[in-house]
Amino acid sequence: DFSEISVLVRDHGKDVGSVLRGLPGVKEVKSVETGKDNGTRKFDVSLPQDEDLRGAVAKAITGADIELLEMASRQVTLEEIFIRHITKEEDHSPEPEANETATANSTEEEEASE
Repeated sequence: DFSEISVLVRDHGKDVGSVLRGLPGVKEVKSVETGKDNGTRKFDVSLPQDEDLRGAVAKAITGADIELLEMASRQVTLEEIFIRHITKEEDHSPEPEANETATANSTEEEEASE
């Protein structure tokens, strides 16, 4: 299990991901779409469950001259971990090649015409 800290920042062109990844204990940093084009960006920071790094995250962000607008922490459930794992596998599944699809379609058409 792990916990997650979500931060909303106004980065002014700074590399927030690198700042967050540079913190000890950080497992993963993901940029999340906010749906707004107002100069803000949201990041989810994955941490070991037993570590509370909110202070370190806030200090790193503000120390890099990045505006911290919002921060929230939560525990990630096993169900969420499972869903993320399955989603990643589906994203990396190989696509059928065009030749395989064309061959399958030709075979079906030949069988239908007989």
